[in-house]
Amino acid sequence: MVSPRWVYILTIVALCVGVPAASAAQIRPLEPMPWRVFDPATTLSLDAGVGLLHGQRASLAGTSGSLLEIGNFVGAWRSGRMAIEIGGTVYRRFEDRERYGEPHPSVSNDGPRRTDSGDYNVGTLLRLTPEDAPGLLALRFGTRLPNSDDETGIDRDRTDFYALLGGRLRRGQLRVSAEAGVGIFGSHDLDYEQADPLLYSVTSEYSFGVATLHGTFLGHRAGFGGWVQRGNESRSEARMGVGVGHRHRLQLLYVHGLARHSPSGGWLLSVGASR
Repeated sequence: MVSPRWVYILTIVALCVGVPAASAAQIRPLEPMPWRVFDPATTLSLDAGVGLLHGQRASLAGTSGSLLEIGNFVGAWRSGRMAIEIGGTVYRRFEDRERYGEPHPSVSNDGPRRTDSGDYNVGTLLRLTPEDAPGLLALRFGTRLPNSDDETGIDRDRTDFYALLGGRLRRGQLRVSAEAGVGIFGSHDLDYEQADPLLYSVTSEYSFGVATLHGTFLGHRAGFGGWVQRGNESRSEARMGVGVGHRHRLQLLYVHGLARHSPSGGWLLSVGASR
């Protein structure tokens, strides 16, 4: 009989290589809900780290290249059923490797190096189920504050809003969570001042001892009518990796892009703590 651990590993591998790129906003997708803050005896959770991504497209600049992120963070503080979340990236550096199109008129930086800060998100989490329920259901809504300006070409200087409904189940050493919802994203198009993508994420974690196997599929889907506004292209990626520790933790994830404007590959390293 195949052990649950191997079923979990094979499922995540299949997810990373077998999901089609039909799912093609901000240059990075919204991070999954910080579910840890709803763990028993936990009111505060914080994770921070760095990322290095290759084959990332910067739509407004019309280039693809490598993206270095320093100071990625996701934090949440809870009181009762409600929690406040904050997240973002302190520093981004984009190195042009290849040009595939003309830059947007708002972009003045001609590369090859582009630096900026952001984006940042501030949101509210509301637990909808009692603490003794077999599963957890939560509502999430908030805003993504833009990077500093359009001129660098890394991202849009536009504010986004999001609202999602999510759930989490735990069975023994396995934890599975999922969320989906809608976004209202600002646009550069003067005729269509917003885009309304579908946002989603699915995460599974399997713990054994101090180690945890981790897999996530996340992104947002835009352009359901067959037309996508520049700077609001779809994002989709799979993440697979391992973490060590629980209340104090270290995590390393490999990123595999599944959409045209997502990175071809990369790594995310983070440390975190809960109390």
